[in-house]
Amino acid sequence: MVPNLAYDSRFYHLNLSEACTFKNYDSFKNWLVFEFDLYFQEEINNRLIIYTPNGSIEIAAETPKSIAISVRNKNSKACYNTMLKVYKLYILHKIKKL
Repeated sequence: MVPNLAYDSRFYHLNLSEACTFKNYDSFKNWLVFEFDLYFQEEINNRLIIYTPNGSIEIAAETPKSIAISVRNKNSKACYNTMLKVYKLYILHKIKKL
């Protein structure tokens, strides 16, 4: 389930936290790197940031058993569609790991 869209002074954003092991986080991170390989990416302290047009996608291992996914964009529809794409990849990743 995709969370509700929020807006601050510059960006629309969607945030999602889920239970996930660090091993699964690493594997999911690799899926995202390949899915969004045309965009600039940087990794800092267990946090992957993918810069998309007018926004960014960020995934982070908050704790050893929790993952946070955050999508920001200046366009509300693009923000929602990007989160749907990332969330679908996450669900597919979870299914493949079963």
